[in-house]
Amino acid sequence: AYDLPPAGEGPLTTAGQSGHRHPAAVYAYVARGAVISRLGEGPDTRYETGQAWSETPGQAHYIVNASRTAPARVVVVYVAAETTKSLTEPLPR
Repeated sequence: AYDLPPAGEGPLTTAGQSGHRHPAAVYAYVARGAVISRLGEGPDTRYETGQAWSETPGQAHYIVNASRTAPARVVVVYVAAETTKSLTEPLPR
């Protein structure tokens, strides 16, 4: 599980946010709260508790908590080769 702290005064958009990618297929499920996620150059999409998305290996991904006051929890499943050393690679801003 991955916990995202409340956004506070931060932006409720992925625009201008640091991104990352995974050398694996990813399945993400919002277990609590809501998040705003963007894959590559696609649009921001809001996911609420109980909703999910998937990512292809190497796909750029950006995510922020959709709430200023409540934390969010995302459960992530990675499908990767056994020899994969790091599951998350930061992207340059």
